[in-house]
This record gives sequence, C-alpha cells and structure tokens, in this order.
Amino acid sequence: MKAKFTDDAKNSGKADCCSELLTNTCICIEERPKGASYPEVRRKVVCSKQELQDVPQSSLLPNRTGHLAQKAILFRDDEKLNDEAESPRGSQRRWDPAEGIPEETGSCRGDPRGNGILPSGSQRRLDLRGDGILPSGSQRRRDPRGDGILSSGSQRRRDPRGDGILPNGPLELPILQLIPSLRQVVFQGDRLPFLCTATYLDNSTRVLWYHNNMLVQPQEDGAAITVESLIHDCSLISSELILSNIYLLASGEWECVITTSRGKVSRKVDIVVIDTSATYCQAEQVTNNRGEFRWPRTLAGITVYQPCLQYPYPSSSVNGVSLEKRTSRKCQRSGQWEEADYSECLYTNDYTRVLYTFILMPINSSNALTLAHQLLAYTVEAANFCDMMDVIYVAQMIEKFISFTAEIHDLSDLVVEMASNMMLVDEHVLWMAQQDSAACSRIVRSVEHIAVLTLASDSQAITKVSTNIAVEAFLVKPAGYMGLSCTAFQREHPFPNREGQVHGTRPQLSFRCNTGNLTGSLRNFPVKNSIALASVQLPLSLFSQSAPGPGGNSSSCRLQFVVFRNGKLFPSTGNSSNLADQSRQRSPSTPVIFTGTDGCGVSEARDPILVSLRHWQTGEDQVAAHWNFELLNGYGGWQVAGCHITHTKANITSMWCHTFSNMAVLKIRNQPVPTPGAIQALHPIIYSCTVVLLICLFIAIITYILKHNTIRVSRKNWHMLLNLWFHISMTCAVFTGGINRTEYGLICQVVSADWSCTERWV
Repeated sequence: MKAKFTDDAKNSGKADCCSELLTNTCICIEERPKGASYPEVRRKVVCSKQELQDVPQSSLLPNRTGHLAQKAILFRDDEKLNDEAESPRGSQRRWDPAEGIPEETGSCRGDPRGNGILPSGSQRRLDLRGDGILPSGSQRRRDPRGDGILSSGSQRRRDPRGDGILPNGPLELPILQLIPSLRQVVFQGDRLPFLCTATYLDNSTRVLWYHNNMLVQPQEDGAAITVESLIHDCSLISSELILSNIYLLASGEWECVITTSRGKVSRKVDIVVIDTSATYCQAEQVTNNRGEFRWPRTLAGITVYQPCLQYPYPSSSVNGVSLEKRTSRKCQRSGQWEEADYSECLYTNDYTRVLYTFILMPINSSNALTLAHQLLAYTVEAANFCDMMDVIYVAQMIEKFISFTAEIHDLSDLVVEMASNMMLVDEHVLWMAQQDSAACSRIVRSVEHIAVLTLASDSQAITKVSTNIAVEAFLVKPAGYMGLSCTAFQREHPFPNREGQVHGTRPQLSFRCNTGNLTGSLRNFPVKNSIALASVQLPLSLFSQSAPGPGGNSSSCRLQFVVFRNGKLFPSTGNSSNLADQSRQRSPSTPVIFTGTDGCGVSEARDPILVSLRHWQTGEDQVAAHWNFELLNGYGGWQVAGCHITHTKANITSMWCHTFSNMAVLKIRNQPVPTPGAIQALHPIIYSCTVVLLICLFIAIITYILKHNTIRVSRKNWHMLLNLWFHISMTCAVFTGGINRTEYGLICQVVSADWSCTERWV
C-alpha cells in the first residue's frame, strides 16, 4: 500500500545528515529556524512519494520528533496485520516515539496526527481528524476507499471537516417533526390526531408508533388508527396516528420512532386524559369585533390561549420570547368561562381599526386641526358603522378636540359636522354605545359646550350649520334683554327618513333668531322655499330674578340654541319604565331643541319657555319631555316633570317647559310621516294588477298591428282602437308610478290634459 507523506521540506536543502538511517525511502534534512527560540539545528526525516518497504527503527529517530507528516502508514498486505495482539481491547495508550515500536506487534498503523505509531493489535481505529485516538470495540475491516481501517460493526461516515472517518453516532435527520409537539390535556372520549414527518433516507426508513414503550397496533374498536406511511417526492415520509375515542389509559408518553439501516431516532409527546366527571367548561365559539375564536373544553382553573389569527404577519420572537399576539380566557372553578381578554387582537372591521389608530395618536395644538379633518373624512361614511366601538372612539376624539376649540376656532365647525354625521349611524348601534360608555351623551355635551369655549368679547355670536345639527349662540347683557326667539329651519326637503338620511340632496339645518317678544309660527315661516322644524321663545322675565354677574347687570352672559334633527343621540338605557319613554316604548317623534345659558345666574325660567315642534313621525300617546343627563346613573333619560303640551294641530305640537335642557315630544311610533319628495309604496295588489293589464294591452296592440289585414274593421275604428289601448296603458303606468307624486304640479297638469283630450277624441 502506498504511503502518502507531505513534502513540506522539499526545497529545504537535501542532505544525508543521518548516516545511521538505514532506509532508502527516507532522507534526512537539517533545518535552522529563523527565530532565536531554537538555537540548535533541527533534523527532519522525510519519507515522501515512495513505497514504504519497511519502517525505520524508533531509536534512530530524534528525541525531539514532533510529528510524522503523513495521513496514514499502512502495510501493503493486510495479512501482516496481527489481530491477536496482546494489548487489551479498547486500550487508548498513546505511543511515545522515544519508547520504540513494540516488537510483539506484527504490524502497525500511523497515528494520523503525527504523534506516533499505533500498534495494530489494540484494535483501535485511526482518527483522521487529528484530535485524538478513537477506540473501537469491534473487528476491523478495510475502508473501501483505501484510506484506513474501520471497525466492522459500524457504518462509515465522512467527517465534514476533512477526509477522515467518523465513528457511528446517533442518527440525525434534517427534518423530524411531531405534531402536536407540546403536552396535551384532553378529555375522555375526545379525538386527538398525531402526525409524524421525517426525512426519507432509503427503503429501510420506517415509522413506528409507541405508547409507554409499547408498540401501537391498530385496534378493532377503532380507538387507535394508524395510517400507513406515505412517501412524498422520495424526500419525506409521514405517518398519522388517530386516537378517535381517547380512553383514560391513553395517558402517558406517545412516541414516533423513525428506523433506518443507519440507526433510529424518535420524538415524544405526553398527553393527559381527564375523566369526564371532572369539572370543566364546555367548548364555546365566540364571534365578536376581534374575530372568531373557538374555545375548547377546558378543565376548571386552567387558562387557555389562542392566537389572534387576523394578524397578516407571521409571529416572531426576541430572546426566545414569542411576540405573537394572543387572547386568553380562564375556566373558573365553577366550570364557567370568564370574559376573555381580546385587547391584544386587531379589529376585523376596517372602520373600527382605523378609528382605533386615531385614539392612539397624541393630539396637540399643532396637529389637532389636521387630525380633525382626517377623522371627519371617516365619519362621512358613518351610515356604514356597525360596531359600537366606532361611536365610542369618535366620541372620545370629539372630547379631545373640544379642549382645543378655544384656541383653534375652526375646530368647532368640524366637531359639529362629526356629531351630525354620527346621527346617520343605526339606532341600535348608538344604543349599544350609549349603554356601554354613554357615548351619545358625551357627543351631545361636547356640542353644547362649544359656545362656552368659543364666545368671547371679540365674538358676539356664533353660527354652526350642518345636515343634522345647528348651533346658534349669543353674548347678551341682562340689563338690555328684550326677549329672544329662534326658529330652526331647512330648505327643500323638510324631513329625513326613518334612518336619518335625506332623500336626494341633504339640506342643512339653520337658525333664524329675532329679538323681542315675537311669537313665531312654524306654518307661516317667512323664509321662502324653507320649512320650519322647531322654534323656541324665551320669556321677557328671563333675567328678572337672576343674580348679577361679576360685572353687575352690565356684564354679558351666553344664550345658546342647538337643534338636533331627531332623537337618535338620546337613546334610553337601563330601567326607564318610570320615565317618559316607558322602557323605550316611546321615542322622540320631533326634532330635539336645546336652550341653555351660561354666566347669567339663571338655572330655571320663572315663566315658561314656549316651544313648537314639527313631527316627522306619526304615533300615539304623546308626551312632552326634557332630557336629564343625571338620570340612570349618569346615562341620561327622558323626564316629564317641568314640561307640558299646550295644543297639537296636524303635525305640529306646542309645549312649554321651565327647564333649560333638550326638549322634544315623545310618541309610541306607528309609521313615518309622509315625506315630501319621498316615494311612498302602494298596496302590492295595485302593482301586480297593473303589470297584468299592461301585458294584455301590449299583446293586443302587437296582434292588431301584425294581423290588421285579417281583422275586418274599418280603418277609422282600427286607429281608434289602437289609440285607446295605448292611452289606457299609459294611464295605468302613470297612475301607478305617480299617483303619490304631487310635488311637480306642471307634470300632473300635462298628464291630466292628455287624458282629457283622448276621451274627447274617442
């Protein structure tokens, strides 16, 4: 066998400096190091690129021989290897070059690290990595590559760091996964599947299942079902074990074992089976604004966690701690679920998610106006809000903006617009927001607080208009007060529909105020093409008993009027059976109008405040009421005391109140009042009969046109018959589609004249 030696002294100057070296396959070289650490001359024996016929005697090698530069020193003939060496099996004695080669060994092997010659009788395998001598407890055999001797009981494996041979270690697979991998707590009778996936090496790869170190066999009752192993693309092998009806004895360790010709490896998981007689919480599915969550049957006292699945990004970890957002829920000892904590999960609704980001933003005087414009853009679509949190978040933002209106006057216009848009939200959503955090009352109070913050000596009056809310406020001097009346009106369409939306264009609410003791009428409102919705008249004796302000009677105080198109921002919550709404049986059927003072020293009017309101909805059992924010633990409610109805004519009711508050007329609803400009549906039988009549008429007309040659009537009668049928069909269509459309008088006159002409012609 050829011995391959490194030729690290090829150009060092060859010399026969070792005359006693009796071998022709080696040369002796003298070297003098450049440093001062080795002042003496060193001699190196190099045997390179030769057939090693014999081994030099160890006594001839220098005592300072540090290593033999070689990969392996092997005899050509394996017969020279002495398997009956006297050295004990497994010995790891390292040979010192100064000790010489034991004469009893018939052969030897080189230590690839260069530390000496190893006796072959010790049955030790070469460590070609150069970091130690490895024992071998089995018979040696020749490496098929010709690089060394391997023990016969092991599989050869190449060292990834070099060309050496590694000993037989534990089997390592690139992929080995068991699902589930964590400890499981299940109940008796539950179903639990296991899936084991591993790298497929060769045809010897098998997947076995063990339970408490016992091989799992398929059971006749189907309690344990093992699916045959599947090979995927000749790279992966998988097997599934299904426990379809878990029994108590299934507790313990379940193991997936991968066996190959090279060894085996396994993964384990523990399961705990709980008797059904134990106290536990039933499985429950919860769907809310944070998503859909399935809470499994859980043992009492255990807290379970679920990931927030709506996060679009995968979970990550820092220092081994998972950053995945989770929700938690605890099963109480009594077997009842606690309320889950969903605060870490995102909202599923886009509107709610965006509005929540507004709440997290810091607000100051530099960015308040910009944020208000952005929020207003979202409230324009308030009719699509379906979550009470939308209303709550907008209410919180309005409260934040109000604190900056004294500094930024433009904010008050945006706040009124936002509050107006919130009246487009569904009534039930507003009711839930009011019940949860009095969100509607907070919006109303913010609007009614605008005058206090914005009216100053340089601003004697303010006017705010919007689709559903109008605000009018004045600075008045009690000494010069001579009475005041204000009327809320709108142009074009007088009423919204039931949902608070206006058909066609959306007219804005405005105020028209006059000084003096004038009694305004909603029927004879002087503004052209406008309809008055509500009016309020303050008495002349308003400040007769008021306490003088800091500046005496010459000081100014604030008078404010606010009108809300409907009562959607005044929902009753809690037990209101003793209040005006009688547990929500009654509701506002008119606009809600507010009258208030600030700094005038007047908390209640001695003489009544006269109020007139136009109904936008019919009903029965009407009462006059005012809104008290302090009722029902601060959630507010309608109160009858202090208000009284004087008379009602058609759809206008007059009333009086002594309190400065939000006033309205409440009724038990029947159906909405017909709204001018709105299409009212007729009885379904009218539409069905009209369709049948039109079909018959058009069939007759088409038949006479196509078959007029075969119909024996005079030409005059034939034309008369066709015109009659045509005008009958037009009359039916116009009647059905326009009988309740009276706002366009000219069109009605044209249709009537056409029909009259047709009758005369016939």
